[in-house]
Parts: sequence; structure tokens; C-alpha cells
Amino acid sequence: MTFDELAVVIRVTLSGSNAHLKLSCVLLWLIGGAAPLSAQGFDASANKSLHGNYFVRQLACSGIASDGTNGRARSLTGTMAFDGAGSFKFTGQLMDTSTGTSTPASYSVSGTYALASNNLLQITSPLDPQLTMDGELGVSALVASSPTGGNADLLIAIPASTSPVTPATLQGTYWVGLIDFLHGQSQFLRDALFPVTANGSGGFADFAVSGNAVNWQLNPGGQVVSGATYSLAADGSGTAAFPVPSGAPVENQLIGGSKILYVSSDGSLLLGGASDGFDILVGVKALPGTVSDSNLQGLLYVSGIQVNFVPALSGGSVDWSSNSGSFNASGTGVSIWHQRLHAPGGAATDTTFSSDYMLGADGTVSESYYRYGVGAGGGAFILTGNADNYAFAFGVSAPPASGTGVFLNPNYVVNAANFAPITNPIAPGELVSLYGSGLAPSDTLATGTPYQSKLAGVSVTMNGLPAPLYHVSAGRIDAIVPFAAADSSPYINIQVNNGGKLSNSVMVYAGSTAPGVFTTSQSGVGDGTILHADYSTVTLSNPAHRGETVLVFLTGLGKTNPAVQDGAPGPSQPPANALAEVGIYIDGQPATVAFSGLAPLYPGLYQVNVLVPQTASSGDVYLDIGTPTAYHSQARIFIAPQGPASPAYRLGPTRPTASD
Repeated sequence: MTFDELAVVIRVTLSGSNAHLKLSCVLLWLIGGAAPLSAQGFDASANKSLHGNYFVRQLACSGIASDGTNGRARSLTGTMAFDGAGSFKFTGQLMDTSTGTSTPASYSVSGTYALASNNLLQITSPLDPQLTMDGELGVSALVASSPTGGNADLLIAIPASTSPVTPATLQGTYWVGLIDFLHGQSQFLRDALFPVTANGSGGFADFAVSGNAVNWQLNPGGQVVSGATYSLAADGSGTAAFPVPSGAPVENQLIGGSKILYVSSDGSLLLGGASDGFDILVGVKALPGTVSDSNLQGLLYVSGIQVNFVPALSGGSVDWSSNSGSFNASGTGVSIWHQRLHAPGGAATDTTFSSDYMLGADGTVSESYYRYGVGAGGGAFILTGNADNYAFAFGVSAPPASGTGVFLNPNYVVNAANFAPITNPIAPGELVSLYGSGLAPSDTLATGTPYQSKLAGVSVTMNGLPAPLYHVSAGRIDAIVPFAAADSSPYINIQVNNGGKLSNSVMVYAGSTAPGVFTTSQSGVGDGTILHADYSTVTLSNPAHRGETVLVFLTGLGKTNPAVQDGAPGPSQPPANALAEVGIYIDGQPATVAFSGLAPLYPGLYQVNVLVPQTASSGDVYLDIGTPTAYHSQARIFIAPQGPASPAYRLGPTRPTASD
């Protein structure tokens, strides 16, 4: 697959003015291999925080063909017992289409895990012990998926209750989402999002389910479920029964039959699925009272699985993927996401993007391709697909972090331009922002270049190498990642030294690239820091024109040729070109890149000179950047209208659709 083909597939997954990037991925020309879990280099300092019994549902599909059919489906249901020291044992049931039976088999397996101080997690896949899953441990659940291998998979786990659970624990209204590979086959795939109300004594009120199924051929439908019941044991495990009309074909139902059901100790979360099926069901207790955008804010960890049939409508292949990542919600309707996307058989690609959201009065969000149900006090949400996009994702709040003395917040080491959340890698030469408290004695800016590794008595090391410092203050440090910091490890450990007092060490993922465009709002979203050739800023009143070359300023493009000293600005003659291939897309249209590399004068600052395509729409449109390992879609650029302003001149954010 060429770079342009890769970018086209990613771009067609963007649609709607408020659309999230679809939870989809593409095959890169770099094929990733499976590897057993190794804690070497991965921070395991928080292993003791993961202990005790967790109820688990894991789903995996493999043997994916270009028409979207899968050769094998598997599901696990049971309990993972974590020892708090890096090991677990799973005991439960396995359902596997390759066995040719319709009865689940008893299954047990042991594995290892490593949990970092920022709750990033690497864990042996219970279904495939030769694979390592990327994941995160949230306040009330664990989420994970595999970044390599032949599976599209998803694992969700919630703690088993250590205090008695009764039927009354399950009471009130829940938003429930599900994805179901009925018969283990994608041609009978379905997803749904719906409210259910539990009466606290073993029954559910009659409820309507709305969703879609592949075999319904784009005719969204639903069903009414009457007489549904549940039972719970003291540890929160149990069953639920969802009756269907006598004689009704299961292929015409979105939900039905018996499900294993797990309930969190506070009754805020539900998890389950059919022991003899290939589905995942999650419920979040609906938000009480008046709901607003402020009910969704802060850092949340997210994992999901998706099968997108939209590309097939225009002759392409069905797009399968699973993902693990995070997002930061502002509480005011703006969010910044990172997803590590994996297509079965391919390598992972790191994708950062922004999205607007507006919570309805019932705590839901509805978009062209997705629906959300937010609940559990704002600490969790469920995402499912719309139309011919079948998706399921579960997000859960990250545990808060605090410390004393020189404290580096493990949840907030971010790209200084796009503020992509903690699961996103950082790259050699990137300008990063480190947040915390007690980090420096004063607010001090660097003077002169190259930037030095000590400023106001403060220094920062990344994998033991001194990092050039641009700015230090008590709450924030802006530093440049040394070019050699990730040469021998896929992780970077960061530590601050303030006048001889050391901070805690924080580990983040390393990437060869992690592009982020600077924005005029200095928030990571909105209009990019983009100049005309005369160095005036591209704005609404001074827009870019088709056929014009503009200068885009960013960070995170990685190593250069020729190599440059850490903290030094880019040279002018010869310029320091980015080693990574860089593609730019304006309004979804491929643009010609004349130069990509370090900008002169300012260390950590990269520049891309790009020709605005003649086919770009007028208005405030997205400018996306792709490299072989990453895709970034947060910044926008104003494009002038052709002739007098017309309805085609759109002042809102725009994204290409599949038809584009």
C-alpha cells in the first residue's frame, strides 16, 4: 500500500462537521509481528494498584477477508485474578467458532501485566497468550486491545465486588450498548444503543432497542423487549434473560436470549455477553437531573472495535480495526483524542484528532456515524455505530494523580502543539509540555540557541539524556525530546531535577513521529499557525488561495537529515529535512509538499511548505498531516472563495465524506 492509499483510507473515515475519527485502521506497508509481553523498559511501578478479581469479557475476530467476512470468532467470559505483582490467572469459558461446536468450553490461562504510574497497561492477551495488549486501568474498569497480530479484539474488565451485591444494586436507568457478531460472522454483525430500566428486584421494564444489522441492508430497525429479568450473586456476577417473540428468527433481533451479566459494586456499570455467543454488552447508569456538556470532561481511557462497510459502497474493502487510547474532554463541547489503531495483520498507527460534542438532555450524543451514551456520573461512556458503520467503544475516567514536592503529573506529558493525551507517543526532536507542581523556582524562558539543558536550576532527563529546555515554571516545563532518547527503547522515562530535588519518573510511549500543528488559539484545536509566503498569517480576512504555497508550523516530525544538535534550530543551508515521509491533506484533498523539516531560528519547531490544492473547498477546512506511523487531524486553514462569496464558502469546520 502506498502512502497516498493509506491516507485516503484514513481520510474517508472522517465525516460530518462534528464527527469523530472512525475507530478504523488501515494496513500499513510495515507489517507488525506478534511478541510476548516484556516488562523491559515499560514502567511497572503501579502493579500493586491492579489486584484482586475482575470480571472479563473479551472478543476477537480473525481471518478477515477483503469483503469483510471473518474466518474465526472467539469470546471469553470469566474472572481474571490479579496478584498485584505483575501476574494474573484467567478462569472461565471460551467460545470458538473453529471448534465447530455451539457449547462453550472451560478455559484457564495465566499471564503477566505491567501497569505504569499513569495507568498505561501492557497485558498478556487471555485469548492469545503470545500477544501483548495495550490498555489502561481506569477508575472503574480496565480496557485493552492488541496493537499487533491477526485479531481485531477488545477486552473489558470490571472489579468484582468485595461487598455483597443484591438485586437492589441494579436499579434505575442505564444506557446499554452492544456489538454482536451473531453466529460469529460479520455478515450478521449488529450494534445497538438503548436505555433500560432495572427495578431493583430482578426485572427490567419493557424497553425498545434501536440499531442496525448487516443483514438488514442499511434499514435501521429495532425491537421491543418485554419480560426481561436478571439475577445476581453476592460478588456481582449473574445472568440476564431477554425474551424474543416465539418463532422470531434470531437474525431479526438486536438482542435476545440469555447473557452472563456482571455488575459493579456501586451499580454504575454493567458488563456481559452470551457465553455461547460473540457479543459484548456494556451499560452505564444514566446521568441524573439536568445534563450539559460539563458532564463529560477530563481524561478518559478508551478501547473499541469497529467494522466499517462504508468504503465498500464505493468499491473498496471493508475496514476492520480495534483501538486503544484516550481523550480529553473540555466540558465545554470540545475533545482531543488519541487512538492507536490496528487493522488485523497490520501495524498500529497513532491517530490524533479533535471533535466537538453536544450532550443531549438524556446524556446522549448523536452524530452521522456514531451514537454515545454518557453515564456513571460522567465517568464512563459507550459509543456505538450508525448506518453502515458498526462500532463499539467503552471509555472510562482516568484515576486522578497528585503528589508533593517536585511532582511531575504522570497523566499530562503532551505534545506542546496539539495537546494529544497521554497515550499518544512523543517523538525525537518534539517540543513537549510537562505539567505538575513544584517543577521550578521561577517562570523562566530560555535566551539564545541552542537551548541548554539547565534553566533556572532545573534540568530534565529523558531516558537518562539531558533535554533542552525552552521554558520552566512551577506548573509547566516545555522541553525538547533528545533525538537519541528512543534509540534503544519504545518507551521514554522522564524525570525533573529542581535544584537537586528529583521528581517522580513518568513513562510515555515513544514514536518515530508524532505530528502536532500549532494553533492560533494555543489549545491544539482550531485555526493552525499558518503563514503566507510573505509571512503574514492566514486568517479569515487574509485567507489562503488555491495554488498558493503556505507555511505550516508544527512539532513532532522526528529525526532529520542532516542531523541537528539537540536544542539547536534548523539550519538554512542546507535545510534539515524530515526523514519521515510527510503527506498533507487540505479539505481531504492531497496537497503537494515542497519541504518538510526543521524551521530555522526556533528549536523544536518544524515547518511544512505546502501547495493548496485547486480542488479544496472554500471556508475553514481541515489540514491533516500523515506520516508512516501517525495521522493528525486537529488544525484548520481558511481558504478563499473563488469569485464572490457563495453558499460553498463554509465558515464551519468541514470534513471529507466517503463520496469525496
